[in-house]
Amino acid sequence: MTGTRTGAAAADRDKMVRDMCAAVDAHEFERFGSYFTDTAYYRFGNSAPVHGRAAIVAATAGAVASIPPVRHHIDQIAQFGDQLFCRFTIEVALEDGTVAMPCVTVIGLAPDSGAGAPKIIDYRVHMDISPALAPPPV
Repeated sequence: MTGTRTGAAAADRDKMVRDMCAAVDAHEFERFGSYFTDTAYYRFGNSAPVHGRAAIVAATAGAVASIPPVRHHIDQIAQFGDQLFCRFTIEVALEDGTVAMPCVTVIGLAPDSGAGAPKIIDYRVHMDISPALAPPPV
């Protein structure tokens, strides 16, 4: 893990990202949503933006329900100022095998996210999810 992070704050941010991934993989969407502010902005790929913690929880639950089971593998977390840049490999179990999809998420942290669990004000997922939605080969 690289970037301009030091000490306990860096550890808190790494722990946050790891817990968020674990929460989505376990379908614990309220836990995932607990890291967002009430007015947070969320955008997944080309989908319409979502605003607010409750809407983010609902959108995440709906998206995960539309695809086979997922598992997040964290490849890198880098922090620059109040932003985290997270590189993942997302594995999806399909009928004919597992597909691994690259993903980059840019997370904007609230300015008052000092010690302890930071709060997210901006969350943007950049990935092509189409391989997980493709019909099985005939």
